[in-house]
Amino acid sequence: MSPDAGASPRRGFGCSGVELSALCFGVMRLAQRGFDEAQATDFLARLYDRGVTSIHVSHEYESHALACAAVRGLRRIRPGAQLEIVAKLASPHFDESAFHAERVVARIEALRRDLSADRIDLVQWMTRHTPNEDAPRLAILKRDA
Repeated sequence: MSPDAGASPRRGFGCSGVELSALCFGVMRLAQRGFDEAQATDFLARLYDRGVTSIHVSHEYESHALACAAVRGLRRIRPGAQLEIVAKLASPHFDESAFHAERVVARIEALRRDLSADRIDLVQWMTRHTPNEDAPRLAILKRDA
């Protein structure tokens, strides 16, 4: 089944050439809903059938394994499903001192494998820092941009 064309409009993301559903489902608290894998897959299928094709993920989320399983399940029950994956990725992370492109590529590839995705459509880049204060994080972002 393909998404209902009238359910959720699609929008271009800036001048990137990437088109997303107007609604993006974030999986951050999916595990807190008490879903098992089948229920999470069914939930994503219901969203997909209503035109929500953009999914926001992060390897940092407690729900990561469940979300990945549900996305893989959705691909099984909706062969050819066209999903857009938006991934939050931190580099450097709390235990790292600087940005390293190799780590970013490795994390993107791990997400692709976990989700059985051909690509990650958008990466939301952020930095983590201890202490969790803006001034050091902004300095790192400026330095590593």
